[in-house]
Amino acid sequence: MAHRIRLKAAWRIISQTPEGVLWRRVFHCPTGLTRDTDVWLVIEETQQLRWLRLNGNLVFENQAEKADGSPLRLQIQAYLMPDKNVLDVMVMPEERSMEGFLVRASATPLHVIPVEVYLEIEEQKSTE
Repeated sequence: MAHRIRLKAAWRIISQTPEGVLWRRVFHCPTGLTRDTDVWLVIEETQQLRWLRLNGNLVFENQAEKADGSPLRLQIQAYLMPDKNVLDVMVMPEERSMEGFLVRASATPLHVIPVEVYLEIEEQKSTE
């Protein structure tokens, strides 16, 4: 059974460009990970997702085949740092809500990202 850690709040808006809004979230590495642990980064609503980086590594760039909005699920344990990790997500808001979104975004330094983002941690099944 997988354990989920939601990364919903505590995001910072780093920049706003015609490409979209760059969101950043710093999180600690989950504890108790072993060689038999899979750590997945899962993002819903991927039609708004342009790209994402984990600790400076480009781990996803939206291509035409991912534009259908199906959830994105990436194994990320190879990219995790033992202490703090930095996740950068470039999101293009829906055109109809872009203006209101940008106004709301400037109200406070920490925000809720407009896509569902979480870590999923699962122990691999033993083959013994």
